[in-house]
Amino acid sequence: MDQYFSTKIYPAKNAKRVLFFFPAGFSRMWHYRWTVFLLNRMGVTVIGFDFAWKKAIRDSDFSDLVDLVELVDKTVGKIISRGPRSMQYSTLGISFGSILSLYTAKRHKSIRSIILFVPYGTLSNLLWTFKPAKSFIERLMKNGIRSERELEKLTQPIETQYKLNKLRDRKIVSFLGKNDKIVFDGEKLVGAIKKQNIDATFYDSRFGHFGTSVLGLLRKNKWDKVL
Repeated sequence: MDQYFSTKIYPAKNAKRVLFFFPAGFSRMWHYRWTVFLLNRMGVTVIGFDFAWKKAIRDSDFSDLVDLVELVDKTVGKIISRGPRSMQYSTLGISFGSILSLYTAKRHKSIRSIILFVPYGTLSNLLWTFKPAKSFIERLMKNGIRSERELEKLTQPIETQYKLNKLRDRKIVSFLGKNDKIVFDGEKLVGAIKKQNIDATFYDSRFGHFGTSVLGLLRKNKWDKVL
């Protein structure tokens, strides 16, 4: 599964903070060079995960998706274990990256803050309805997964809402678009987070999926304080 992603390190001089950056689907780390530049200026080293999205959707099945999330988590774990104990860790996830941002934070207590842009409410719902993933769903159906409900049972371990109680001592900042036509159930995640005793701040925008992501990244003063 490591053929589907690579890590890129953007170091900051004398950094005492590290941010794991998980980009949106079909985007690459170079699309976020301005955000990375701002983070480096803040003294934050960025470790970005570059994904071969088209290859993954074309060639993978559901078990591969779970393996991919778990392998990313193991990669994060290795980086944390090799770093000094004094280092502070955060995650930033955009769209599909929100799955990875939350999953890794639940797995590693040293990740103290989480920044989310247009996060998924339910992964299974988006996969089942997302047109670019049509071939992916066709392969699932051939393997006996006939409905979104069946898929949801399998996606549970990597769903954003799964085991949110593990994040009760963390900080979360999230941006959602009121006119998001791609991820239209992000409010489910917001509701689930609010039910937990989590230090969370939510921002809404009147824009769609792409616009909210760009606007959120530009509004650094809304999220930089949690790092």
